[in-house]
Amino acid sequence: MTGMTGMTGMTGFLTLLKLDARLAARHKLIHVTVVIAALFGLLTALVLPADPFLPILFAVDLCVLGFMFGAVTLLQDKEHGTIRLYRGGPGAGVAYVASTRTVNLGRSLISLPSLVGLGEPRALAEPSLIALVLLACAGMTLLGMGLAVFFRGIAQFFFPLAAVGLLGAMPMYLVFTPSAALDWTAWLPTYHVLFGARAIMFTGEPSVIGAAFGFCSLFAVLAAGFCGVAVHTRLMREAHFGRPSPASRRASERPSRSRPRARGKLLTMMRKDALTGSRDQITLYMLVSPILLGLMLALLMPVLEGAGQAMPVRLIATALTAYCVIVVVGLMLGFAILEEKSTNIHVALDVSPLRFAEYLGAKLILAVGLALVLTIPAVALPLGLALDWPAVLASVLASVPFAVSLGLLIGVLAKDQLGAVAVMKGLLPIWTSLPILGFVVPEAWLWTQFPLANHWGVQGLFHALGDGVGVWSCAALNLAAGLPVLLATAWLLRRRLGFA
Repeated sequence: MTGMTGMTGMTGFLTLLKLDARLAARHKLIHVTVVIAALFGLLTALVLPADPFLPILFAVDLCVLGFMFGAVTLLQDKEHGTIRLYRGGPGAGVAYVASTRTVNLGRSLISLPSLVGLGEPRALAEPSLIALVLLACAGMTLLGMGLAVFFRGIAQFFFPLAAVGLLGAMPMYLVFTPSAALDWTAWLPTYHVLFGARAIMFTGEPSVIGAAFGFCSLFAVLAAGFCGVAVHTRLMREAHFGRPSPASRRASERPSRSRPRARGKLLTMMRKDALTGSRDQITLYMLVSPILLGLMLALLMPVLEGAGQAMPVRLIATALTAYCVIVVVGLMLGFAILEEKSTNIHVALDVSPLRFAEYLGAKLILAVGLALVLTIPAVALPLGLALDWPAVLASVLASVPFAVSLGLLIGVLAKDQLGAVAVMKGLLPIWTSLPILGFVVPEAWLWTQFPLANHWGVQGLFHALGDGVGVWSCAALNLAAGLPVLLATAWLLRRRLGFA
């Protein structure tokens, strides 16, 4: 009987593993991961030094992406109700968690040859490097799944996702500017992945390598325990399925108060998008995240400047943060479009008198208003209010077309939340990471940034916050490069949604 139960558990695990692997392949997660790893590997081989950028990528990209992958996989299963199919036998929760973790480890293992083989080929001969990265990725995947149990959807999960992303990136500041003020980051797994991988690949410090393996092993065990308990007690019990929250019951019972005759079409669409964001806490996330980012910069920049960094570091970080806030606004619109697709609201819109220009115009007007408002705290907290605000807001306005295009592409390419993660994995580094190169690449390579609208957007914000030189020319180039991308994505979205 015990052997039969064990065989059933193993059969269930293999079945789930096959389903999860097919799901990851169907959503192009594996393809996107390999391509992005190859691009980062080429970038490291041609432009950036392997030490420290490869260890930083291990910590920030692979580990944080593992957290995101585990969480979104579970959240999508909750949304579609497929977790009901996984219940019913002993060990069902273990098989479910193990299959998701194994698929993510396989995805990470596939990306390592592309990333390391191009950036630092000799490191492929270090099995300890692969073991450390996979150990940390396993722990982060389990942590993401355990936390996702307590959330309804990916929109609500923005808060922990943003917090983990910000905290996970903190140890990289110690690479460039060692400071006792950041010693607390030694309690983060990304710290040990970063410095452990660096020791394995470059410095060869046995004590650092041993500490990294010890911490990551303990972290993986604790994350596995937390995830197992959360999944077993909340997901694999019937009482936690299909029970609408009191708020959702009141919302479903509340009579509709929509009066299209009293409102214009644009205002109706803007109101719908705002209510969607408010219901799933996206609006709250957008209101809070610029303040948190601004406070983080205000607290962190004195540490960096005290370590010998010049004032431009503060300006660069603030300009990048402001641009990321605009991109987050675009992501909100993308998830609003994704929900319209998943609930077939766009089918009703297709046969309504609403034209696509009005549909898209409502979203763009809302995006412009949010971008202008939310950028203010992200900029004012680290730099104060004595700024050239017309130049700052003009740079923000010029950045909207390209930044919002990412959200429209999510609406075009993604079919569900896991597909949205694949799109974000492939495109978010292009939108938010490439502008960093405008500050660090050699002068001979700077021409490669000129066709990119986000380069001119971040440069315009940098100069608007600083010397004010060339702000308006940067804004003009930003619009010239960003508007064609917006028009192209709008055309694709119109075809995807079926507007006449």
